[in-house]
Amino acid sequence: MAGEPEVHLGGVRASDKGFLGLDWHRYLALLRWTAKQRLKGQLATVPKNLQVILSELGIEASMWRDLVWNYKRYFGRSGCAGSPHAMAADARRSGKHHYSGQRRICECFSTSVG
Repeated sequence: MAGEPEVHLGGVRASDKGFLGLDWHRYLALLRWTAKQRLKGQLATVPKNLQVILSELGIEASMWRDLVWNYKRYFGRSGCAGSPHAMAADARRSGKHHYSGQRRICECFSTSVG
């Protein structure tokens, strides 16, 4: 997991570093399943092992696919993406009141996450 962002300058990706607190094998399992969902074009039930991973991250498993494939819906052109708590903290550090999508993203995160 990266400590500091490294802005990606060659396309639509936000960063060249990952920010999910996962070991490589768990991250790869989540990435592979998520990619397959895009190819299938249909909503599939999140497997139990991935539900556990998402729950540990504070992400509602039922919202994961939508959060990934409809990123702009939640984060728009925001310079920040993450949990509602992390976005609020970053906005304060940056001298802002909030970021675009900060309220909407609440539906994707469990209430147990600060």
